[in-house]
This record gives sequence, C-alpha cells and structure tokens, in this order.
Amino acid sequence: MIRLKIYNNEKTYITPDMKQLTPEMAAMKYDIINTGLPCVIETDAQGVMLYTVPEPIHIAADRLGIDPEAYQNVTDLITAMEEVLNAPAPEPAPSAEERIASALEFQNILTLPEETE
Repeated sequence: MIRLKIYNNEKTYITPDMKQLTPEMAAMKYDIINTGLPCVIETDAQGVMLYTVPEPIHIAADRLGIDPEAYQNVTDLITAMEEVLNAPAPEPAPSAEERIASALEFQNILTLPEETE
C-alpha cells in the first residue's frame, strides 16, 4: 500500500538503502525543499522511511489527474492521491490473438448442426 505524507523538514528520515537523511542533508540534496512549497513524499505507515524524492503536492496531484483546487485541505488531497495510487490495475484489453480465437470459436458454433429430439 502506498502512503503519502507532507515532507517534514524537521524530521530525520531513513532512505531505502538504510541511511539516515537529516533535514540538513535533505536540503542540500533536494533543492525543492528550500522553496517553501509543501512537498509530498511516499513513506511507510510510521512515516520513518523516505521512498521518493520530495515533490510539490500540486505537481504530484496534477500528474495523477487530480485537480488540487477541488480540495479544501491538504489532508483530503493526500487521501485522494492515495486512492488513485492504490487503485487496482485495470483489466488488460484482449489481445488480437484472443479476439481472433473468439471469432473463430463463434464461427464453429454457428456451423454446428442443430440437435433434434
């Protein structure tokens, strides 16, 4: 399950390679943090791990096809973004081979003689 949180620049996070990322290190590594824009990160349930690069929340919402202006607060926007990210993948469309096989099977059924009792 993907969890999103607002990046807290007073907190030390742990990166996927199990190294600590202090606020000072993060500010040097990710320039976007220094802009003052609210940034969203992908994290674990406790909010300790930092799985993604901090990204401005409005840009992340746009990338997911969500209008950030439609939400009253950041919490509702993050919930909507999590719902999109955690939605099940759509069923794949049938391949050309599957459609041809289905059409041939239907043709064979049509050519079968009718049963009489």
